Amino acid sequence: MIAQRVHDVLKDYPRLTLTHGRKVLEVRPLIDWDKGKAVLREGNRGYGILVSSVPKESKAFKSLRDTSEVKQFLKSLVRWKEQMSNVGS
Repeated sequence: MIAQRVHDVLKDYPRLTLTHGRKVLEVRPLIDWDKGKAVLREGNRGYGILVSSVPKESKAFKSLRDTSEVKQFLKSLVRWKEQMSNVGS
């Protein structure tokens, strides 16, 4: 089992922790940091987006229900960027 192998390897790295998710193993350093802190809202440097079929409490800028909504959102960003590029031309 892959999870057991990863767990066994991490025994030699006490400053790393293993997080289990749905079909994912995530190895993280033991520091006070997360995805929310990595997204810098100051100066429009980033916006968090939550993707979940169930409404959740989150500090995310936008909430999308599934991957099809993510695809539509990304397409709309591309269209917006293209329109902004054409305005300057």
